[in-house]
Amino acid sequence: MEALNPILTGYAVAAISIYAIWFYFISRRLTGPKVLPIVGSLPYLIANRNRVHDWIADNLRATGGTQAMARWVNGAIKNRLWLILDRAVKDNKPVDLQDLFLRLTFDNICGLTFGKDPETLSPDLPVNPFSVAFDTATEATLKRLLMNLMLVFIENPRNLQNVAPVSFTSIPIFHTITIQQT
Repeated sequence: MEALNPILTGYAVAAISIYAIWFYFISRRLTGPKVLPIVGSLPYLIANRNRVHDWIADNLRATGGTQAMARWVNGAIKNRLWLILDRAVKDNKPVDLQDLFLRLTFDNICGLTFGKDPETLSPDLPVNPFSVAFDTATEATLKRLLMNLMLVFIENPRNLQNVAPVSFTSIPIFHTITIQQT
């Protein structure tokens, strides 16, 4: 077996050391769920997979995230959405509400997740390449899911016999779904 190239080994050790130092300093300022190197909070997410929504809500409450989220979303609604709707009323022009709400949602997700607002919901309604790519990826994922489901039933129509009615057991919050076997 050949010995490892000492220069490559040195680079690898240097890169890992720089990452460890960077992670140490940045993780001290983070709030929310505990974050581990490389895997982030994935182990905690997996441990709480049966109560993901509650776990996220607990983290938001613990860090005051709900106030930050409310400020971000309310600001986007007051400073941009209302302005666009107000201008449409004054100009007596129709607006595509689905497009506006999609842009509002996209801006809020990017702002809360990445800390950067792409401002796709602005008065001139610009085309944002990232939001177009995001929509394309979402659509492709949905099509892939639906196509696979269709193929299961096309390959064997008897699979339709195994589809059971769905009952929502936690009304009014529909996050627990029980499938009844027939």
